[in-house]
Amino acid sequence: MTITRKFLDWTQPALPAVVDHLVADYDVLGVVDLQDVIVVVPGGRAGRRLLELLGERAGSTHHPPEVVTPEELPERLYLPERRFASDLVQNLAWAETLRSAPGPLLSHVVPHPPPADAFDQWLSLGEMLSSLHRELARDALDFADVIAAGADVEGFAEHDRWEALRELQLRYLESVDALGLWDRQTARLFAIRERECATTKEIVLVGTADLSATLRAMLDQVADRVTAFVHAPAKLASRFDEHGCLRPDEWQEVPVPVEREQVHVVEGPAEQAEQTARILADYDGHLRADEIAIGVPDERLVPQLERQLLECGVTTRWVVGKTLRETAPFKLLEAVADQLHIGRFHTFAALVRHPVTF
Repeated sequence: MTITRKFLDWTQPALPAVVDHLVADYDVLGVVDLQDVIVVVPGGRAGRRLLELLGERAGSTHHPPEVVTPEELPERLYLPERRFASDLVQNLAWAETLRSAPGPLLSHVVPHPPPADAFDQWLSLGEMLSSLHRELARDALDFADVIAAGADVEGFAEHDRWEALRELQLRYLESVDALGLWDRQTARLFAIRERECATTKEIVLVGTADLSATLRAMLDQVADRVTAFVHAPAKLASRFDEHGCLRPDEWQEVPVPVEREQVHVVEGPAEQAEQTARILADYDGHLRADEIAIGVPDERLVPQLERQLLECGVTTRWVVGKTLRETAPFKLLEAVADQLHIGRFHTFAALVRHPVTF
């Protein structure tokens, strides 16, 4: 079984072209029926835009597809037998696994463990191992796989540490199992190893140029139902793998033609923002907002850009959105915590000035 790849003209926006293909492929007697289709897009905004374009193109005589992100797709490809442990439960389970581990075992991972009642410190350690657990799972690996791979690396000196991590991972999974829950990452790996992945729906990948190894392995088991739209001409097919993802090695030596008039040398962040505004003004309204993307090498430049463009009457959307730390409820809780822990005039003043307290 192989995944079907369809190449799109990259001089034109991808989403309208994908919608045209969907309408043509699923039109039955004037009704576009996509109820049995799952469309996978890089993010929520792309999904919303795809549904808008589909509504404009097909009108009221269509049944929309299910639109998901790559992170949401795996659980559509196998049948979970239990509820999944939330991120918080996983972090707490890892923290308790570390805190209750025997000293000799823990010493290979945490040479100087915090006091038993230092909950915040144990939770931080738990979050660190939980993150490592998830990162390896994205590549269809667990801690035992690292040990096996290390045996082939000359001078690998971390065997004892990873053996301890493997034992801690087993204890963590046992603790989650005792709660009657499943660890999501381990459930996915189990489904792959037992070849449990199946679906009755058609899966359409749109602009998913960087899928995890775990998701690729799951898609391979249902490849005959998968179509990957690649936003590039067919003559560049060798630069994309069978899942429609980029082959990094194939792109490293590709020349990028940049004309001298495309490069603008300016002094600093403020001048960069002003020059960006001038370039947008030169478009003279020929491009819609969703056809313009501004890339920044350092996210600290984003506020300056947003302020400058807002002054010019141009609304923007930072793709990352607002982080939890930047929200008003978080800042209020932070101000309360500072007052409780420090209790000085400046912390009380910050708490009183917080807008949510009024």
